Amino acid sequence: MTLTLADLHTMKTGTVLQKGKRKRIFLGVEGMFAYYKTPSSKSITGENLAIFRKWLMNATVVEN
Repeated sequence: MTLTLADLHTMKTGTVLQKGKRKRIFLGVEGMFAYYKTPSSKSITGENLAIFRKWLMNATVVEN
């Protein structure tokens, strides 16, 4: 299933997304930025939605 930007607005905080070996824990969307953190880092990263969309295209939701 391909994820889209529209899916981000309905996605719960803490949803784990995976693309290849990389995982991102989705924290939310505010304005033009998507916020996430990685399991290995405690820092929060904000990324422009246009850039985040490219990563999101082939990502899948991982069941916890």
